[in-house]
This record gives sequence, structure tokens and C-alpha cells, in this order.
Amino acid sequence: MIRLAAGLLALGFGSAVPAAMPAATALRPTACPPIEGLAEATCAESAAGYRDGWFRITAQPPAGVEQVRIRASRFQSASVTFRFADGVAVQRAASAGAFGNHCPEGGTIAFDVADRTAALTSIGIEVERLAWDRLLKVAVVGQPDPRAAAASLLIIGAALGLLALSTLGNLLVGFASRQSAPIWNAAWAACVLGWGLLWTQVALFAAPGLAGPVAARLGTGCATGAIACAGGFFLASAGGSVRPRVRLGLAAIAAAVAVIGLATAATPDRWLPHLAGVLNGTILVSAAALIAASVLGWWHGNRQARGFLLSFLVPMAAVLWSTFADRGISRGDTGGLYMVLGACALQTLWLTISGAYHLWTVRVERDAARAAESRIAKIAETDPLTGLLNRRGFVERAEALLAGGAPVTLILLDLDHFKQVNDSFGHDAGDRVLQAAAAALTWVPDAESMGRLGGEEFGLLAAGLTPEAAIQVANDARRAISAEEVLTERGYIAVTASAGISCVPPGTDFDTLYKAADRALYVAKEGGRDRTELATTLVRVV
Repeated sequence: MIRLAAGLLALGFGSAVPAAMPAATALRPTACPPIEGLAEATCAESAAGYRDGWFRITAQPPAGVEQVRIRASRFQSASVTFRFADGVAVQRAASAGAFGNHCPEGGTIAFDVADRTAALTSIGIEVERLAWDRLLKVAVVGQPDPRAAAASLLIIGAALGLLALSTLGNLLVGFASRQSAPIWNAAWAACVLGWGLLWTQVALFAAPGLAGPVAARLGTGCATGAIACAGGFFLASAGGSVRPRVRLGLAAIAAAVAVIGLATAATPDRWLPHLAGVLNGTILVSAAALIAASVLGWWHGNRQARGFLLSFLVPMAAVLWSTFADRGISRGDTGGLYMVLGACALQTLWLTISGAYHLWTVRVERDAARAAESRIAKIAETDPLTGLLNRRGFVERAEALLAGGAPVTLILLDLDHFKQVNDSFGHDAGDRVLQAAAAALTWVPDAESMGRLGGEEFGLLAAGLTPEAAIQVANDARRAISAEEVLTERGYIAVTASAGISCVPPGTDFDTLYKAADRALYVAKEGGRDRTELATTLVRVV
């Protein structure tokens, strides 16, 4: 558990040795706490009280040493003294908030060997007020490879860029869709981004005062916050498939990780080893619980649980590998933090793409459902024979016009002697006559809505017409109908139409409007057909 705690805390405190470092040789004291390194290195006798003073290491360096690198962790200052065969000693130092030009491309502090002709005989390393000896990692390296350094910078820039884009993209998607899963994903990406900016020391370009314990503590908070946000993302994306008790348990574990992580980041150094064990035990429980819940959800056909498991397995495996192996895939990435950062960046990219695809499919399904609903609604208010509004749809349009507050005109048109058409030519011919009449009405100007109200009766609606203008519209409609001729095997069929008009003031209901127009239509029929009559009882003089 101590090894696990040290390894996982290293993910919060910074990179051990960047991938750009070639052929590193570490310093391993024999009389010191277990620090990976050379066998001939030794610690001062006062190393036991290092938290309140100095942790000192002396070592006999191998040939070709060009640089000493120390993991950027929770200590106040660090210095390296290079002693040469001619008796000259050169000291390099960096302290909290002032790493200066000792920050290379990764989460380490680099001290270059002085350029001297005399041979390097020994290296002395002093670390002031070290929080925990398990976090200390030192390496001596030869001449750094510029190509490897450029490659590591490219990896860092690409990973941080992907995390930043994922944070912004998921925030926008979450607020636009009003869903919590993208918000949790954005929070996870933001925590990993903060951790990456701290351990790569990119953040120190903008805020050099963070260097040292402040950055280490913030890194711990970001790392544990990312784990807690991963739990929140799972609960938000899995939806109602997670049972209430399981959901409550996962939420409690995620909250515990966040609280204990913050406590670990803020705890005094002497309590760090004890609290680290509790934190990492909670992290392992959280990982096991999320994996179990994801597998169970996948088993029950939950696609979101399957996507979560597949996407988070890679960064989980990277964290565990770097913890137990204390290195990455490449030989130079001894802390494994390049591997973790790359895995998290690719994971959040995959998760963002899959989330966007899921939202796209939901939108497609929603649009298809709305289109189907619109088609059903249109069918419900459309006359299947003529394509005009049926009585229900026509009444809805009329009531909407009446509610608008403007004078409304209703024109009822009835085909004359239509029963004789059916009797003489058949119902098929009668249907064709109805279709021809409906087509003729669509060309009538000033009519806002038109429909077939039943049988051979049609209706036209208009707003704001004077009685004289309404009569003109009705006559235009009648002439358009009479101009239509339907060809049958027994010759052409032409019909005429009678019209009744009702013009009502605002506030009148549809029944009153319709009854007045129907009475006028009856008068037109009784008066000889093929004519227009205006209802005089409800005429508004304009």
C-alpha cells in the first residue's frame, strides 16, 4: 500500500523523468529510504529528520553525466553541488516559487553539470523540507537528445490542446442540450488539464510562483478531482439503469475521493504518508466499483455503461501501470506520466466524439419523431381526396383568425346539382369533379385558408375584407370552379357553384360565423343557384 500511495501521489505531484531523457542512471542510496538509484550513493545521518531540515545524498557519478534531474515535488528547495578533480565545487539551486531556468519540458528540476575540463568526482544533492522520501526521485543523464525533447513537447502540446478543446466543447454541448453528462465530462477534462499543466510545468510560464509545494498540492487536488468527476460522469451518463442504492454508493465513494484528495493536498507533510494510504485505498475502491457497475450495466444492455467502461479502461490501466511499474511504456518515462497524460487526452477525445455522436443520434431520432408527428397531425386535419383542410382543420384555422382580433370573412361554396353528377357519371367521376374544384380554389387570391367541409361543400377564410371585397372573392371562386371541365368516357363535366358569405366583427365565435354564411348559401340555392349571397344580419360596415 505504501508503494501504491507513493506511485499514485506522484501522479499528482509531477513527472519523474520525461521521455526526452536518454540513458538515465538513477541514484540509489544504500543507507536512505528506498530511492531508486546507484548503489554507491549514501545519505547523511540526519536523513531521518528530513521533513524539518535537509535530505542529503552524495554519490559517485558515472562517466558522461551532463545533467541531474529531481522530481518536482513537495519540498522547499533543492540544490546540487558538482565537485571536480581539481578541487572546484559548483552549486546549482532552485527553490519554491523560483525554479527559474531549471525547468525543462517535463515535471522535473534540471541542473546542468558545469562546463569544465576537470573530471567530475562527486555529486551532492540537498533537498530542504521534503514532504515524503517516497516521492523523491533523482536521475543523472547524459546529453539530452534535442529530437526527443521536441517530441515530448509535441506530445505535451497535443495532449493539453485536446483536453482544452474537450473541456470547452463538452461545456457548450452540456449547456446547449441541458444534459449533465457532458458537464461532468468537461469537469473531468478540466481536472486532467489542470493536472497536466502543473506537472508539465507549463503553468509556471504564466505563474512561476506556483513552483514547488503549491503546484504539487494543486496537482493532487486536480488528480483526485478528476477521479471524482469520472464517477459523476458515469452516474449522469448511465441514467436510470443504475439502481438507487448503487447510485448512492457510487456518489458517496466519488465524494469521499474528492474530500480525502483535498485533505491530502492540504495536509501537513508529516501526515502525508498516513492520509495517502487512505486516499489511494478509496481510489482503488472507486475504480473497482465503477468497473463493476459498468460491467453490470453493459450486461443489461446499457450502451452508456459500455462506452464508459471502454473509454476509461485505457487511462485506468495507464495509472495502474505507472503506479506499480513506476514507469511508462518507454524506458525514459520512468514516472509514466507522459503515458497517463496521453491516455487521458485520447480518452477524452474518444468520449467527446462518442458523446457528440450520441447527441446527434438522439437529435435525428427526435427530428424523425417530430416529422412523423407533423405528418400525423397533417393527416388528421387534411381531406384525403382533395388535399385541402378537412372540417376539423378548417375550424381550427377559423378560430385562430377569430382570436386574432381582425374582422373575419367566411365564404361557403356548394357545387350545384352535384348529386346528378354522381348518378349520371358515377362516383369516380364525382370524385374527379371535387378534385378539380379544389384545385381551382387554390388559385383564388385573398383566401388565407380553404377546406372541404363535407360532401360537395367548400369553405374559404379571409381576414379584413370589406363586404364588397368578399363578394368579389366569392365570385372569383365560383368562376374558377365553373371554368374547370372533367373529361369522362361520356364527355365533359362542368359544374357551377353557389356561395354564401358572412362577414363578422371581432369577438364572434365560429358557430355564429358559420350559421350566417350557411343561411346566405341557402338563399343563393333557393334563388336559382350559381350566384352569391351576403348574410346581412352580421355585416360590419367598414
